[in-house]
Amino acid sequence: MSRWSRWARYVFFFGAGGEKKRKEERKQWLSQQSGVVMSSDAFLPFRDNVDCAKQFGVSFVAHPGGSVRDEEIIEACNEHGITLIHSGLRLFHH
Repeated sequence: MSRWSRWARYVFFFGAGGEKKRKEERKQWLSQQSGVVMSSDAFLPFRDNVDCAKQFGVSFVAHPGGSVRDEEIIEACNEHGITLIHSGLRLFHH
């Protein structure tokens, strides 16, 4: 599916300046999503990032690792059946 057709589906369900879909319709659409990939150029600091991602159909997470809470992130991914990849490449510096 092209980027634009995904955007069109998103606009249809969630609205873009127009009438927004009801909460029940959004929940139904979100429940049908699977195989979504989430990546980050910085480590995931808390497990709630993973818990929230699961609600949006995320099945794969890639991040550089290196958080003092990496074990919590791994545990959350295991609980949700999410494949976790530690890239070891951190691009977010400040």
